[in-house]
Amino acid sequence: MYNEALPLLQEAYEIRKQQGQATYLVTTQLNLGKTYLSLGQLQKAKQMLDTALNAALELGIKEHIKQAYGFLSDYYDEVGDVKNAYKNFQFYHAYSDSIVNEDVNTKIAEMQTKFDTEKKQQEINRLSQEKLISDLVIKEKNSQLLILFLAFVLVVVFSMVFYQLYKIRQERKLNEVVIEEQQKGLEAVILATEKERQRIAKDLHDGIGQTLSGIKLGLSKFSNNLISSEKDEFDNILNVVDEACTDVRSISHQMMPKALKEKGLVVALEEMLHKSLGISKITYHFEELGVGDIRFKESLEVGLYRIAQELINNIIKHSGATEVGIQISKTKKHLLLVVEDNGKGFKFDENKDGIGLMNMKNRVNTFKGEINYETDNQKGTIATIRVPLHG
Repeated sequence: MYNEALPLLQEAYEIRKQQGQATYLVTTQLNLGKTYLSLGQLQKAKQMLDTALNAALELGIKEHIKQAYGFLSDYYDEVGDVKNAYKNFQFYHAYSDSIVNEDVNTKIAEMQTKFDTEKKQQEINRLSQEKLISDLVIKEKNSQLLILFLAFVLVVVFSMVFYQLYKIRQERKLNEVVIEEQQKGLEAVILATEKERQRIAKDLHDGIGQTLSGIKLGLSKFSNNLISSEKDEFDNILNVVDEACTDVRSISHQMMPKALKEKGLVVALEEMLHKSLGISKITYHFEELGVGDIRFKESLEVGLYRIAQELINNIIKHSGATEVGIQISKTKKHLLLVVEDNGKGFKFDENKDGIGLMNMKNRVNTFKGEINYETDNQKGTIATIRVPLHG
């Protein structure tokens, strides 16, 4: 959506500059800054938002000043500058309060003026029309009855509003409990799946793998006793057994990579990429920023590894890509995994997700994270996974 809006906003920005309409120009600058921020073009976003803020301060338009500080607070939060993010948020909050206070004071002044006018008129009427005192008494009584009636109506209205708010809060709490239970169930399924993977991997490695190794060792004892005509056939059989040993070991490591458990996420991803793409025609580039040998919660490491594994498998099988870029980075609050290829892209349909896409989505949901796809038939696909490190 932001990709489509960007060129339109840039065109509008140039038109506004030519027309010299300062107020509309600031509005366009704010929209452009927000769009750059949403697209991750942080430097352009900062420049545009600073320009918008300066123009808004010059014009004295508080609504625009408030928006500029709010977007700048989002920018600094995105780059991890907590101090400036908080400072700009304080300015945003101050201008919000100022705007609200001005509106309230204006309304109070209007009501006070109206009240004073009515009061003076009543006083004039009372002094100039003493003969109507009896009528005024009756009107006063009627007014009191009307006030009592209105008070009763207000009590009933407030009671209904309070009841509706109470129902909404209860429904929200119920929905939160349902979502929490669903998430716990999803986590339990994923945990059980990973445990079953570990069990199968262990059985393959310690059971079938050991058995095949024993068979290979046993067969090797007979190699010296064979006549030359039988030697080639025996060697072929031995090679088949050796390949079976290798396949079992490879499957075992794929189901539960030893590197992930012993050395962490970065090493495991590098090993997976080397095994998956190292022997293919696809060239790849791997980069880590701020992660190094830091260890995270086991479920998070396994989840991100499985997601990366699924994305790479999809690229190999379906994308037709020749280049792949993988980056994992850590900020103060989030862990980000970005996988990019130059393939043919795909048409993303949330209602027709494949099993692989659905599994990745479920894994990300268990960490309260998000996964986004940017895909183009000419430029390939960018998958971005963002998960919080706390909470």
